[in-house]
Formats: sequence, C-alpha cells, structure tokens
Amino acid sequence: MNAYWTASRKIYLIGSVHFYLYHGKPQGFWGGFQMDREALMCYADAYTQMLESGHFFFGAHPDIFCATVEKWNADCEDCAERICSTAKRLGMPLEINVSGWLKQEQQANKLGFASAEEAVAAGHPCPRPYPQDDFWRVASKYRIQALVNSDAHDPLVLTKYMEDGYAMAERHGIELIRPFG
Repeated sequence: MNAYWTASRKIYLIGSVHFYLYHGKPQGFWGGFQMDREALMCYADAYTQMLESGHFFFGAHPDIFCATVEKWNADCEDCAERICSTAKRLGMPLEINVSGWLKQEQQANKLGFASAEEAVAAGHPCPRPYPQDDFWRVASKYRIQALVNSDAHDPLVLTKYMEDGYAMAERHGIELIRPFG
C-alpha cells in the first residue's frame, strides 16, 4: 500500500446486536421467537453495552427487536427509551435501516404477491420488521442523530427504499448525518 492510500482511507465499524443473552443462551430475532419484557430488556442491555464499548461509529438497526413483537407496547417503549437515552448520552448516531422494507417485500413475493400492500389486502400478514415509526418517535424526543443506510446484501437493491428512510427521518424531525459523502 502506498502512503496516500493508508493515510486517506477511513475505516468505519458499525455496531449491531443480532444475538443477545436470554436465560443464559444466545437468542436471535428470526424463527418465530416472540420477545416478552424480559427479552426486550436483555436486548436493550446488549445494545447499550455495544454502544458504550466505544468501538463503533454508529449503532445499526436499533429497532430490529420489532421483528419479534406482535405490536408496539409499553415494553417496546421502555426498550427504545433505554437505547435512545444511551445514544444521546454518548453522542452516538443510530441507523434508520431501510432493508426492513426490502424484507417485507421479499416476504410478500414468497407468498406470490408483487408487494406487501397486495399481500395484506389479500389477508396475509406481511409485517415490516424495521424501521418502525414508533421507535423513531421515541428517538426524536432525544434529538439523536441518525443516518439512513441499508444492509441489503445485494448491490442491485442497495439503494431501494432510501428515499422512504429519508422521509421517515423528516417525519420525525430526526437530524441526519451523511458520513459517506
């Protein structure tokens, strides 16, 4: 490597929690597990510890827990409050991850529909795991910074739904940062 490349390259580490300890065992977000209050607080513990580690530039999809709750409730609110208050205290941005819209679309496609709206109209549940308006409503109270991003896992759909993410931020008065240009 030449000196210019080494000196000008920036490295960003993104923190996320895909598994957390629940009853002493790793617990994830997929496979039908429904989070109760205890699981939500375990997730909040893991997420705040990740933020507090100081290793990461921002916290990824903080609202991923919404994939495992039937509907937003007081326990979800408490989980969001803990994450957002920690992010505010640390000055840590959080991510509005638009790939949840992609996951919702993919679920509808598996059911044979072109869109989630069509699947829902036909009586099939097709929930969007994240981003969740309720989470970002809580985040707006803390005036945290955020960025719109995607972990689409496919370059062909990387920017799909980005405008929806920007609209979500605007709807909730979330200040956006643009660290990548």
